[in-house]
Amino acid sequence: MDYYKDALVIYKQIGDKQMEGTILNNIGLVYSRSGKYPKALEYYENALVIHKQVGDKPVEGSTLKNNRYEESRFGEESKSID
Repeated sequence: MDYYKDALVIYKQIGDKQMEGTILNNIGLVYSRSGKYPKALEYYENALVIHKQVGDKPVEGSTLKNNRYEESRFGEESKSID
């Protein structure tokens, strides 16, 4: 996790939004696998915003899938169906 957070700082500093979104998604995966679903959802949502900004459709789709999965696990089923 520390490596991801260090990488996130670097990508923010250099302005690489695409990689920033990817790292946010990866941090979300780590939290998800650790059972910290609300935290995972937070990172997925932030990643999704960035992927939409940069127009990275394939990664946006993957992040959206992760986001919806966490919403359904975290009890927000109605939101994930919309």
